[in-house]
Amino acid sequence: MEGNRQRFRKKIIKEIRDNLKRVILNKGLIEGGKVTVPWIDIPRFRYNVSGGVSHGDGDVGEALEPDDNIWPGGMIETDVSIDEVAEMLAEEIGLPFQKPRKGNTFDSEKYSYEGVSRKGRIKLFSRTFRRALRREMTSGSYDFDNPVVVPEKDDWMYRQIHKEKELTNQAVLIFMMDVSNSMGEQQRGLCRVQNKWAEVLIKKRYPAVDIRRIIHSSAAEETDEHGYYHTYQAGATLFSSAYEKCLEIMKEYPPEAWDVYPFQFSDGGNWKYDNDKAISLLRSQILPKSNMFCYGQCFSEDSGSERLFLDEIVDNFFLRQGTLVVPKLRLARINSGRDHIPVLRTFLNEKAHPLYNVID
Repeated sequence: MEGNRQRFRKKIIKEIRDNLKRVILNKGLIEGGKVTVPWIDIPRFRYNVSGGVSHGDGDVGEALEPDDNIWPGGMIETDVSIDEVAEMLAEEIGLPFQKPRKGNTFDSEKYSYEGVSRKGRIKLFSRTFRRALRREMTSGSYDFDNPVVVPEKDDWMYRQIHKEKELTNQAVLIFMMDVSNSMGEQQRGLCRVQNKWAEVLIKKRYPAVDIRRIIHSSAAEETDEHGYYHTYQAGATLFSSAYEKCLEIMKEYPPEAWDVYPFQFSDGGNWKYDNDKAISLLRSQILPKSNMFCYGQCFSEDSGSERLFLDEIVDNFFLRQGTLVVPKLRLARINSGRDHIPVLRTFLNEKAHPLYNVID
């Protein structure tokens, strides 16, 4: 029975790995940590005597089909955790992505054994024997005809234990979301998936992670997770307001102690008179204090031929000429769920190309 369960689980894992692009979009996984996969070859009970199935006529050996009310749409829920899916995703996009620096908070204790001591738990037998032999020869009690050395309490020597506190690796993720009217449910859904998996993957790399969330339109404010995904505001969009709030938060996390990852998601519509100010803040203040700055621009039918903020970044950093001035600037267009894995690779793998679907 256990062997059958293990074989079935291997099939589930293979199904998830083969369909990773679809699995990471699964709302049940993101919200509840449960994975659903298409109905696969599950052992079925067969009725082994004639007379039908439960009632009515039926042939010998007729399969009992699954109840569609239990597995709607031919799907089955599994016990595969979000951490297991994250491991597969990390492998797919090539993490670990960047070696974290040491932080300034104590996370764990480290023990080393250096030198010798008269007290301890790990006995040093050779040193103890030599000490006992020297004592007996000095006192004249050593019997050359019967060379037996018996250590006494004061002869025993031990490993000396050194206890040190290790500094933890720590990171802060600063998520910024455009919540103006042009950001509809589709755009927010794409952003939510990117936010969730960036958070899960970075948390697997760092033992200490702070999450801060900013929403913005014409003004910016810090909010909790619910407000981040469910707030709608009218009015113009000012990217500079988000960057100013981001800088306020960054003051709490000195870069010599924290790895700082700002993420911003928008459909790209920004008040054109704000572009210069926003670009200046990004170039002169946010980028120097960040490990990577990641900007994802979601497709919006409302944008039309409007010049979007991604174009402003590309032109101001001279990216159309193929020269990446600031390698830690990460840019991506997110048009559909098919883009999530390559966008995550762009954002989190420092060896990946820093532009995804940006320049035609």
